[in-house]
Formats: sequence, C-alpha cells, structure tokens
Amino acid sequence: MTVPLREQRVWNGIARKYANSGIVLVLGAGLSMASKLPSWKTLICRLAERAAGPDGPELVSAMADLGYSPAAIAGVVKSLLGPGNEFLESVRDELYRDFPFFRRQDIPAEELVELVSSTNPTLRAVGAFCTRRRGIDNFEPNPKVHALVNFNLDAVLRSYTAYRYKTRILRTIERPSAKASSSKINTYHVHGFLHFAATKMGDPEMETDAIVLAEDEYYDFFSKPFGMFSYTMLHLLREHTWLFVGLSMTDENLRRLLHYSHAERVASYMAEGISLGEAQLKCRRHFAILRHNPKPGLDTALEQSLANLGVKVAWVSHFDDVPNHLASIYATTGEVWEDVY
Repeated sequence: MTVPLREQRVWNGIARKYANSGIVLVLGAGLSMASKLPSWKTLICRLAERAAGPDGPELVSAMADLGYSPAAIAGVVKSLLGPGNEFLESVRDELYRDFPFFRRQDIPAEELVELVSSTNPTLRAVGAFCTRRRGIDNFEPNPKVHALVNFNLDAVLRSYTAYRYKTRILRTIERPSAKASSSKINTYHVHGFLHFAATKMGDPEMETDAIVLAEDEYYDFFSKPFGMFSYTMLHLLREHTWLFVGLSMTDENLRRLLHYSHAERVASYMAEGISLGEAQLKCRRHFAILRHNPKPGLDTALEQSLANLGVKVAWVSHFDDVPNHLASIYATTGEVWEDVY
C-alpha cells in the first residue's frame, strides 16, 4: 500500500494524536455494510418499497432529483408506513433483513464472530482498535479510545466485541438515563439503537424506543441544544480528537455540532490575538477517513468543506485499506495488533 507523502502526513498526524492523547472514534453506516446491513440510502429505499410497493424506490429517487433532503424523504416514507412503533419495527425489519442472526432466540457466538471476521475487516479492525490484550485470554478496553460515537442503529459491533473478547468492551449509551461506565468504552448511539436478538427487542434497558431518521426527528434533535447528545458531543469535540470511520460526513446533526465547536474554538484563539488564518489551522484537529473520488476536483472540494468544520481528510483508495491504517496507528504505543485483530 503506497501512500503519497501529502496523505501520509495526515495519517502520521492521526498516529501522533492517538499516541499522545488518544482519540474518539466516530462510526457510520459504512462500518456495518459488509455484515449484510444496508447503507442509509438502501435502508430508505427498502422502507419505501415496504410502504409503496415496487414503485417506492422510484419515489425516493424522484424526490432526491427534486432537491428534497434525505431526512425529508425519510419523513415522507415514515408517514406512509405509520407512526410510532409501527415505523420503528419497519426500520428494524429492513435494517436486519439480510442479517443471518435476526430474530434468533439464542445467538451462536462463534458463528457471529466468524461472520464478522471473515466478511467485514473494517468492523473487525474497529473492534480490535478498541481492545488491549492482557494475558493469554484476558482483554480490556483500550484506554487510548476515549469514547465511540455511533451514528448507526445496529448492535453488530457491540455483540461482536462481547463475543470475540469474551468481555464487555463497550458500554452502550442510547438514552439520557443510561449510565456511563469508567471501566468500558462508552458508546453513544446518537440516532438510536435497535437490537437484532429476539430476547432483547422491545426491552427498554436494551434499546431505544425512538430513532432519528426522518425529518421531524431531525427537527426535534435540533431543538434540544441542551439535550444529552448535543452537550455530550460538544464536550467530546472540545476535549478530544475525533476520527471518523464509515461516514460520508453529510449528516446534518454532525456537521452542526462540528460547526459550533470549531467556530467557538477559532473565536477563542482570535480573542488571544491569533490571526484568523492561523486560528483556523490550529483548529483542524479532527480526521475523517474518505475514499478518493474519480471525479476531478471533488476531493479538493470535500477537503475544503470539511476544513471549514475543523476536519482533515485521511484518504484511502479502497476501504479495504482502513484496517492496515488502524493497525499502524494502534502500534504506535507498543501494543501488538495481531494480539487483538
């Protein structure tokens, strides 16, 4: 894997941040797709087909062509499916439709670990990145990962790490009443959390009773500046460097919080007498892994868009390169990647 020098500098910057002060991992739909879960667009098309029959996906495409936002399209689909639990259960059904352990009473741990290990190297690498080995069969959370912020709804990563390392590496925080843990990596499911195991569906202590997918849910999220996820995310943005994995970086909630945090930090530096340009450079402290685009000029445009939010782009030619990059970052503290991967 040959990486151009300019791009390697960005990866080296991530490694330094990780080794010196640790990072927050931020996860998106790209993490779970190889485990037979859909992308956000595919999920909406599935829901549209469920609501409107074979013409549903064409409805989604036509609304997108007219300029409707993804959240607005999801809102229309939601209105066709029905409110409340009816919509939530439709989302669950289509999210896990192809997942082989969906609605199973007893989840075979070895089979789930084998599925992820053999088909999803990125999710496997994220699980390894969150873990340290201590002893022959003793694993513990990696203290260099201060938190996970997960924009996915699924429970695959949580279940995989628990079964693979035979201990709870992650603590799911999916609602204000969920307590954080000092002995695990707290995992904030910003848009909700739905389980695939039959024994955990509908259990208020195991999953959320609401999700953020449609336009009205996004508006409700925006209207709560002092809501748990808003102030928690802003605190994590202030205190730590974030590394985004599997996100397109288009989520409105995410970009809003990045803007608030970046603008406040830039203003503070300027109040200390630092120029605008220098302040903006100092505040580019987060990193997003994105795949190169074939369209000329698009990479540059995306870099500038994210730079305005305080984010540098770590480019890859293929997403299959991500595990090797995570392994290199992990090794900077002397830990052995093969012990956990």
